[in-house]
Amino acid sequence: DITKYLFPGAPNDNNEWSMCSENLPETDQRVVMGSGPFTIQPGQVNSMSFAVVYADGITYPCPDLDPFITAADEVQDFYDGLILSNEELASRPANIEISPNPMIDQAIMYFNELEENISYVEVYTMDGKKVRAYDQPTGNSLTIQRTNLSPGIYFYKLLTKDFQIHSGRFIIQ
Repeated sequence: DITKYLFPGAPNDNNEWSMCSENLPETDQRVVMGSGPFTIQPGQVNSMSFAVVYADGITYPCPDLDPFITAADEVQDFYDGLILSNEELASRPANIEISPNPMIDQAIMYFNELEENISYVEVYTMDGKKVRAYDQPTGNSLTIQRTNLSPGIYFYKLLTKDFQIHSGRFIIQ
């Protein structure tokens, strides 16, 4: 059996040894971090990214995990398309252009040779919130409207029909 929490019982289960059955104060004792395996050679520089997931309105000592799981799934989806190894970045062709970048009212994403091979394009804020989704855009371009988007840096994730993930960023003034 794998213990998924500090206590073997689910945090909101009063019938098992859990945060709930111990009537713990309004704090959360669950922290999980993982990395590796990887090897860093002398002189090599690598970076690691970690996300801390937070959800409002959690009731203690018997927390409902659904808001955490939903938030964690969204963060995982965001990072799946954006975090790449140095080798992946070096081998990635420059197939996508966004113009103008920075944009004011709208920008056009050009797919170049990926035309007719796009499954979807998603746009995310800096904090990983999905703000746009385009399912199977056609042609060699897609217009991104600024409507209801604040100034800042945005990321896009594009998935092709042959399961290649492309990502990048653009700026809204």
